[in-house]
Amino acid sequence: MAPTTPPPPAAPPWSDRIGLRRGRRQTMRTCGVTFTAGTGSRRMELREGGQIVIGRSREADLHVNSPRLSRQHCVIRFAERGLTLSDNNSSNGTFVNGRRIEQALLRPGDIVQVGGIAIRVDFDPKAAAKLDLRCERCGRLVSMARCEDGQVFELGKQFLCPECVLVLRHENLSQAEQHMAEVLEREGFKIERKTPLSSGIIPVFSATRIDLGTQVLVKALPLLAGVGEKKIKRFQSEAKSAAKVRHEGVVEIYDIRKTDNVLYIVMEHVEGELLLAHLERKGKLALRPALKVGLRVARALTAAHQQGIVHRDLKPGGILIDGRGAPKVCDFGLAKDLWSITSDVTGPEETLGTIRYMPPEQVKNAREADHRADIYSWGATLYHVLTGKPPYSDRGELELMSQVISGTLPPFVPEGSTELPASVANLLSKCLAADPLQRYQSADDLELALGEVIVSELGVRGFKGDPELLLSLDPSMLDSRRGPAPGGMAGSFERTDELIEFLQMVEFNSKAGVLAIHGQATSGHLAFQDGRLRAAVTQDGRRGQPAIESLLDVRSGRFEFDPKLPAGFHPELDVSVSSLLLDVLRRRDEESADDTGLI
Repeated sequence: MAPTTPPPPAAPPWSDRIGLRRGRRQTMRTCGVTFTAGTGSRRMELREGGQIVIGRSREADLHVNSPRLSRQHCVIRFAERGLTLSDNNSSNGTFVNGRRIEQALLRPGDIVQVGGIAIRVDFDPKAAAKLDLRCERCGRLVSMARCEDGQVFELGKQFLCPECVLVLRHENLSQAEQHMAEVLEREGFKIERKTPLSSGIIPVFSATRIDLGTQVLVKALPLLAGVGEKKIKRFQSEAKSAAKVRHEGVVEIYDIRKTDNVLYIVMEHVEGELLLAHLERKGKLALRPALKVGLRVARALTAAHQQGIVHRDLKPGGILIDGRGAPKVCDFGLAKDLWSITSDVTGPEETLGTIRYMPPEQVKNAREADHRADIYSWGATLYHVLTGKPPYSDRGELELMSQVISGTLPPFVPEGSTELPASVANLLSKCLAADPLQRYQSADDLELALGEVIVSELGVRGFKGDPELLLSLDPSMLDSRRGPAPGGMAGSFERTDELIEFLQMVEFNSKAGVLAIHGQATSGHLAFQDGRLRAAVTQDGRRGQPAIESLLDVRSGRFEFDPKLPAGFHPELDVSVSSLLLDVLRRRDEESADDTGLI
C-alpha cells in the first residue's frame, strides 16, 4: 500500500515502498507509525498482530539505504503490550536510544539506529501501548507514561522493570566491581555488562553515557590504599597523551576521570571479541588473514610511535577483533603505569604484560623498554596467530623469566618453521631478536618489510601499491603471469563478489586510477579519483549509468588497475562506490529471493 502522505522534497534513505502486507484482519486495532530520518519521513498504519521489517532488501517493508544493514535487519511488531522492536540476528546490531538490544518495547520518540542511520519512531501511545506493565520479577507496576525520555525497556523471556534489569546485570559482579559500577552510575553512566576485555582486578564495562545517549567502554581502576597522588597524576598525564592517537586500528580514548577511589577511562565502544579468545575458540589463522591482522596492527604501531606513544603490553589479549573482522589495539601508552596504579608496587624488576610476549630488556627493567619492545611483542603476537601458540611455549613462565634474567635464554627459532614460509619465519626471527639493535628499528621499517613479504608470498610480480589490497582479494583474482603497471595490479575473477571486494578497497584507500574490466560479453573502463567513481565507458560506447550497470554485471573475467589517470582527464560522474555496491547487492538479493516474501 502506498504511503498515506506524499514524500517530502528531501527523501530519507529508504524507498517509497513501505506499505502493509496484504491479508491482515480488518477488525483489529491500528496504530499510525511515523519514521523520520533527517528531513524526510514516512507514515504507515500498522494493525495489531502485524509487523514492519526494516532492512536493506527491497522486500523489506521499510527499505533503508545503507550497505551496513542486513537484508532483513530488525522487526517492529504490534502486540498486546504495545510496539516491540526485535533484532533479526543482524551483523551490526540494532540500537534503541544508543543501547544495543535484542528485543525492546518502543515508546513514542525513541531513536532506532540501524546501519549507522538514526530513525525516530513516533506513534500514538494510547493506541499502541499498554501503559502499565507489571515487572515479572519484583511485581512492581511500571507506568510507561511516567518513565524518563530515552529509557529503554528490554524484553527477554519476561518483562522486567529497569531496577531489576540493573540487579540482574550486576549479579555476576564481585563486590568490588559492584561498587565501581555504582560509582560509575553516579557519574552518569548506565552500566550494561562487564566485557571480555576485563582482567583480574580491572573490569571493563559496556555502558551508555546518559547525557549523550552514546555507547562507550569504561575501564575502572580501583585505587587501593597508599596510591600516591603523584602516581595518579602521572597516569592521567600518560592517558591524555595516549588519547591523541587517532587511528582506525586503535581503540580511541575519550576521557580520564577520578572519583571515590576509582580512576576510570572512557573509551570508544567496540563490539567484538579479543584476538586471544578468537584463537582459543577457532585455533590459528591461515596465512592471508594472519598477515592482514599483522599489517593492521603494525600500522597502528606506526601511528602511535610517530606521536611518541609506546604500548609496552601488546599481546593477543589486548587486541579486539571488531564486527568487520578488523583488529583494534587497546591501552596504547597506558601499560607502563597500570600496574603501579593498581598495586602501588614499583621497582626495577617489575614486569608488565605477559612474559611470553615481552622482550628481555623489559623483563629485566620495564622502565628501559622503548618502542622496539613493541616490535618484539608484535612478532610474538603474529607468531601466536600463525601457529596457535606463543613463543617459548615449551617452558614454564618462571623458567623463561629465570633464563631471561640470567642471559641463558637461547635465540628464538620459530617452531614449525617448515610450515611457515621462509620469508615469514625470517621476519619473525628478526622481530624476536633478544638484542633490540638486531630488530627492526622502527614500526615504519617493520611495515615496509611486512609489505614485501606479503607481495612475495602472494606472487604478484611488480606490485608497488598497498599490500592490504592484495590480502583483501580472493586468491583467484591474483595473476602473476603478467606484471601490472607500477603501483597497479592485474588479475582474474570468477565471481562478481571478488570484483566488489576490489572496489571496496579502492574506495577505502581513496585510490585514483583506471580499472579495466574484460568479460566475455562486455569490456570497458571505470575511472576513480579519491576513491569515487568519476567516469565509466564500455567498449561499445555506452557511458555513465548504462556503462556502470553493464560492467558491474560481469560475472567472470580479467581486470587491470592502473593508478594513473590519462592526461587531460575530465570527470563525467561523481558517484560513491558504496552506493554502486549497494545496487549490486540489491540486484543479487532480488535474483536470489524466493516467493515466500518477508520473514
